[in-house]
Amino acid sequence: MDGRHTTEPTSRASAGGSVHERLRATRSACEHLDRDDLVTQLDQAGARARTPELRVAVVGEFKQGKSSLVNALVQREVCPVEDDLATAVPTVVRHGTEGEAVVTLVTGAGEDVESIERTLGGDELRDHIMRPIRDDGTRVTGATISCDNRLLGRGVVLIDTPGVGGTGAGHTRNAVSSLGLADAAVFVTDASQELTASELDYLRQADEICSSVWCVVTKTDFYPDWSTVVELDRGHLRTAGLDIPVVPVSSSLRMFAVRHRDAEINAESGIPELARLIEAHLDAHVRVAEGRLGEQVDAVLDQLIAHHRAELEAVRDPDAGAHLVEQLEEARDRFDALRSGRWKQGLADGITDLRSEVDFELRARIKDISAEADASINVTDPAEVWSEFEAVLVDKIAGEVDAVYRLMLESAGDLARRIALDLDNAGVEAGRILDIDVADPADVLARATIDDEIDLKTTTSIGAGLTLLRSSYSGVLMFTMLGSMASLSAVAVPPLAIGAGLVFGRKGLRDESERLLTQRRAQARAAMKRYCDDVGFHVGKDTRDTLNRLHRTMRDTFQTHADSAVRSAREAHQAADAARRQDAETRKRRAAELAPTVARLEALRTS
Repeated sequence: MDGRHTTEPTSRASAGGSVHERLRATRSACEHLDRDDLVTQLDQAGARARTPELRVAVVGEFKQGKSSLVNALVQREVCPVEDDLATAVPTVVRHGTEGEAVVTLVTGAGEDVESIERTLGGDELRDHIMRPIRDDGTRVTGATISCDNRLLGRGVVLIDTPGVGGTGAGHTRNAVSSLGLADAAVFVTDASQELTASELDYLRQADEICSSVWCVVTKTDFYPDWSTVVELDRGHLRTAGLDIPVVPVSSSLRMFAVRHRDAEINAESGIPELARLIEAHLDAHVRVAEGRLGEQVDAVLDQLIAHHRAELEAVRDPDAGAHLVEQLEEARDRFDALRSGRWKQGLADGITDLRSEVDFELRARIKDISAEADASINVTDPAEVWSEFEAVLVDKIAGEVDAVYRLMLESAGDLARRIALDLDNAGVEAGRILDIDVADPADVLARATIDDEIDLKTTTSIGAGLTLLRSSYSGVLMFTMLGSMASLSAVAVPPLAIGAGLVFGRKGLRDESERLLTQRRAQARAAMKRYCDDVGFHVGKDTRDTLNRLHRTMRDTFQTHADSAVRSAREAHQAADAARRQDAETRKRRAAELAPTVARLEALRTS
């Protein structure tokens, strides 16, 4: 998750000329007026809009050809592909120096957790991506691979994710988390069968999270009936109410075409069509970024125009200028009061409410999962299902944690829009962009570990024999003593004693098995609760820290815009007041200087 969680622009993008040209011209005007505050705002807006990245998550179920698809898109084998192993951590492929690769590892647990980066290559990189739990106890949480490719050079970043329902705990956790960090998603399913119910559920989730989703059917070269499967998939998506394009592709044909430079086979692979869809979305992404930049430029231009126009009107008509000065004085006082006004309290109250809402959601979701896990433990034998139970628990927790982070971001965006609207209505252009520094939920979850070394011992053959022997001996001894006391014949006592021994032996064995099962369930329940508590502790701490950062970011951003509005109003008032007091010749000369400046700024504003 990152700064893409922002309000959408409402004003028009630049209709004539480049928005970056307007930015440079406006910045120059601000420098001429010594408005360093406005220069800073423009520089920050320009940095955000400069070559915006489009993060595309490649997602899907286990062994559907995701890594091969990424390799086909970048036309080189950057992501490892194995028949018997699968990608186990999110692997980011971005533009950069060919062959550079860095993995992120987490060591320690709880308060002592630490993230480290390590540069790797070749077989070592492949091993870390495929086998994230290392022999030294460290855990690989992600990898970044750089390569020089045209699609990546335009700003596309591909994220190869672990398969949903993969071979290890946390695969779904990482895949869902990657969706939260992405602007778009490529959902991969192969042509062996039509979309399953679980795949449709995941597509619904991806469609809710990402602005664009494409369903890619891979391995069309391997399955002769692929076209039938594609049509069935399109029908399933229509029935589910999902407007998601279906693109059939063959990664193998693409790589063959690249090696042999065969344009016809390249087109047949379907990869160029998928690349065109991604690039079209990138173009739209760039237009949105430029629209946001255009808004910032327009807001600054409005302040500059108001300043120069006020002075121009004052020098042209001193009598009317006196009334204008009064108006500017009122505006200055209004903005000055607004700078320390109620919006700050509204922001603080909003963050407090949001913090409480996020904390409640997190606790409620973890409580529900804990209750569900507890019920599952009560009807199973942890010794038999612990590995599967652990994977399901981790993935369910991951899904709920991701939902909490999305709720937090959406609610924070709503709060920012409300405060910005209040300031806009008061005459302050509050800005449309807030950089939101949010941790990857997968990294936060990596700090919490489930105890997989709990004691889940069962009754061994030797232990069962000893229990049976002890219980049987008690039964034999008791009936022998009772027979002696009842003066039974020596012939009748042994059969009764042996029968009693067998009954007592079976009961003792059953009681011991039940005791150990109860003990295993208690151990599993304790491990589950420790993990849930650990997740609650780390995620709770991170969400509180995130909301504190959001509060500071919103406060500082809005305060900066309010301060600029105050300064603009004050300087416009001072300039107009000074201008109307000048002699006629000075006013005439000043008017000749101001008129073309105002005309240029207005032309720049409407360009």
